[in-house]
Amino acid sequence: MKRHLNNMIPIISMMLVILMIASCNNGSSTQPSDSSDDISIEGEETVEQREPTIEHDDTPTEEDLEREERAQAVTDAGQIINRHFVALSQGDRQMLRNTVADVVTSYIGMSNVTPADIEKYMNSLHADRSQDIKYVIRHLIVNKEEDGSTPHYKVHFSVTQIIRQGDKTVEHSFAGLSDINSDGKITSLILSQQS
Repeated sequence: MKRHLNNMIPIISMMLVILMIASCNNGSSTQPSDSSDDISIEGEETVEQREPTIEHDDTPTEEDLEREERAQAVTDAGQIINRHFVALSQGDRQMLRNTVADVVTSYIGMSNVTPADIEKYMNSLHADRSQDIKYVIRHLIVNKEEDGSTPHYKVHFSVTQIIRQGDKTVEHSFAGLSDINSDGKITSLILSQQS
């Protein structure tokens, strides 16, 4: 065992010397550098700290939010008007009731009508089962208005009623004006015949 230790001591000594030489060589060099960009790490940190940081704020502005709200109001109002006329053309009672308020102040020449009254009007359109009725809505303009803290929407549009009966087709064009409350229900619907 003693003989093995005697053989190991020179090897351990040699390894220590190699480690010391290697650690000295990894330190800072006294030889000149070929690079003209000889900046220490500390200098780089200092330079980076002096440069202003530009941050991008992706938070939507108030103007962006208002524009988005107006676009959504137009879309929502357009869908309500469209669903109402689809319900009229298809004779869909449930869809019709989902588009109107409990009391509609004015509806195509009638005053203070209920959903039941509007349903009767829809049924009168389909009294002649041999005809097919379609509506085409165009030129939708939505304006948001406020009564106190409750917003509602005035919707201007044009609508063409297309009635087909056999080979015969008749079209009537109307200018439409509707009020839609904050619940997304029609509170008035006025049609003025254009042709």
